[in-house]
Amino acid sequence: MASNGLSALPRILRWVGAVALLASGVSFMLEGWTHLNSVEKYSAFFGFSLAVAGIGWSCRRFLGDETGAKMLLGIAGAAATVNFVQLGAFFYASISGAPVALPEFLQLQAPEWKSLILLTVVTIAGSVPILWSAFRALEPAARADTLAATSLLLNSAFLLPTRESDHMAALVLGGALLTSHAFKRVSGTGLMTKLLALVPIAVLAGRSLFYPVDHLFYACISFIAFALMFTLPRRLETDRSLKALFETSSCVPLIAGWINVNLAYTWIGGLETFLLISASLLALSFFVTYEGHLYRSAASVLGALAFVPEFVSGFELRTIVLSLLVPAGFAVLGYARRERCPFVAGVSAGSLLLLHHLWNAVRLHELNLWFILGVIGVIIVIVATIIEKKRGVRS
Repeated sequence: MASNGLSALPRILRWVGAVALLASGVSFMLEGWTHLNSVEKYSAFFGFSLAVAGIGWSCRRFLGDETGAKMLLGIAGAAATVNFVQLGAFFYASISGAPVALPEFLQLQAPEWKSLILLTVVTIAGSVPILWSAFRALEPAARADTLAATSLLLNSAFLLPTRESDHMAALVLGGALLTSHAFKRVSGTGLMTKLLALVPIAVLAGRSLFYPVDHLFYACISFIAFALMFTLPRRLETDRSLKALFETSSCVPLIAGWINVNLAYTWIGGLETFLLISASLLALSFFVTYEGHLYRSAASVLGALAFVPEFVSGFELRTIVLSLLVPAGFAVLGYARRERCPFVAGVSAGSLLLLHHLWNAVRLHELNLWFILGVIGVIIVIVATIIEKKRGVRS
């Protein structure tokens, strides 16, 4: 029992030390009584990052302590993002000069341009070895180069003097796509490496919440949350049911994302939103761990219900074509995969909608509708002939 306690002692002490280091950095940023100006505060925090990185490198180089080096260098790599956030605040204050809705302890006074340029050069020059050492402690050299370059590029986005909602949404989404591409190039990266690489995106999204943002920004955040919930657990050695739970839960931010897209763009109506959600669930059904047929069933039901409001508002030429092609597509999909719910939903919705359009065509004497319905009718007859060649649909 005593030997087990002693073996766990170094790990416990490392965590205590890491928490103490983080607490020291946070308390330094919160000390309102300090007489340091903004540049001195920034320089002191940057020196703190360099010192932690140097201690971590020394632990690895001279003491052979890989675990302690990973923890210290990881903290230094995350602190590098804070340095770029502060530097970005200097640029924004110098160029924009607009008031910001930030707490007083987070507001910085912009220095002169000569000092700002010097700070930028020093920050980039100092961040390169910090980030490279941090990722090098977690991954082999080939992966560390790619991930460090990606992290440096994402951190540099903080230097852009913009706080517009559309710009911030583009930066967050672009950063997520760039990081995802880096993960694909260096497949096999660990969880801690992924979390360190995602720090700039998380901080960028968090900083954006202090400024006015629109639904497009929330849509981007929702889609990123969906991607993280859907992909990260799949790369971990966890229970299959736990992965399925994360995959199912990821549908919530996915749906929220499409709803925010609908709110951001007025030309995207309820029909398009339902169809986009339906198409997303259909695409997910081919990538989930198991029970993909449930996703296809939900997609077919949503696809059928999407056209219900059109009975009240009235169908247009575009919605007429969609109302016949979408159910037909689900019917063919259900038949091809021997799944009852998509087949029944597609056939039922398609038949009801076809009868509705035929009735309108007869009542309104719209010749163009007759032509369109005639072409679609021929297609449906051909599909029915193909289906007739085989038997049965498996539930």
